[in-house]
Amino acid sequence: MSAPTPSATLRELSGLPATLPRLADSTLIMVDFQNTYRSGVMALEGAEEALAAGARLLAAARAAAAPVIHVVNDGGEGTPYDIRAEIGAISPEVAPLEGEPVVVKQVPNAFHATGLEETLRQLGAGPDLVIAGFMTHMCVTFTAQGAFNLGYRPTV
Repeated sequence: MSAPTPSATLRELSGLPATLPRLADSTLIMVDFQNTYRSGVMALEGAEEALAAGARLLAAARAAAAPVIHVVNDGGEGTPYDIRAEIGAISPEVAPLEGEPVVVKQVPNAFHATGLEETLRQLGAGPDLVIAGFMTHMCVTFTAQGAFNLGYRPTV
């Protein structure tokens, strides 16, 4: 008896290639790697491990000379997402290098009412985007959907 045929993946059903893109041929978007998730009311179990994984991905992208864009959520002064305070700052392990753009957003989709799409154009980004960050069920998902709706090929 032959093995069952594997079902299609969501990538394939969405018209995206089944193979993942090379990091060197992609733009890395680092979403909400903020101190917000290390302490206080938004502290997450596993945040340190996630930051370490983000730092490894960021190092790999930089080594591959892939463009990198950092995205931060600004919830306003006095909130856990206050980018003017240490709580809302990008965590030092994944901090932008000089020349790496930082896009400020105020809703889960980093493309909504921000300069992210223009920044991608200025960087000459191709269709492949690698998106990583906090929180997968909100900001990462909404940003990936926003990218897909604009014709990009997001990989989370």
